[in-house]
Amino acid sequence: MTRDDADLPELPEYRDNPFINRLPPVLSIPDALRNLTQLPLHREEERQYPAHLRCHCLQRLGRYFVPLERHLQLEVRLSALIRQG
Repeated sequence: MTRDDADLPELPEYRDNPFINRLPPVLSIPDALRNLTQLPLHREEERQYPAHLRCHCLQRLGRYFVPLERHLQLEVRLSALIRQG
């Protein structure tokens, strides 16, 4: 699978490295925030469900994740570490 020039790494020191070229692009902070955020599905009518069904809806909260500043800093550090070796 080849990538077009628009997908190549932005930094010249990464351009000729085939391993780095296979990685996804370096994320901006807003993109990282969007990719890391996991909000639970919710529909207003679920409030009217019987209790035995609402208990199952609550299980969705286990996947709920809103990144903090430290999560975004970790993403930046790991991205650089992977690319710098």
